[in-house]
Amino acid sequence: IRNPNNLKYTLLTDSVNVVLRAPTDVADLLTGADVRLSAELNYSGITGVVQVPVTVTVNGEYAGTVYELGEYAGSVMIER
Repeated sequence: IRNPNNLKYTLLTDSVNVVLRAPTDVADLLTGADVRLSAELNYSGITGVVQVPVTVTVNGEYAGTVYELGEYAGSVMIER
């Protein structure tokens, strides 16, 4: 979670199921360490439970070969 405004928050989503497209030989080599999920808390004055978009990034070695399919989000409780 990127938190540029230092908001007090609690991450409510423990996992995100990501669908990746890759050639079979490359997919067999992928591990969790090759995929990074990130989200940014952009403060819009809203508090409570909000959905934040999750960005999927594949390790540079596989960039251009492995692609995520779909859009992803996670739940965060933002407090004042």
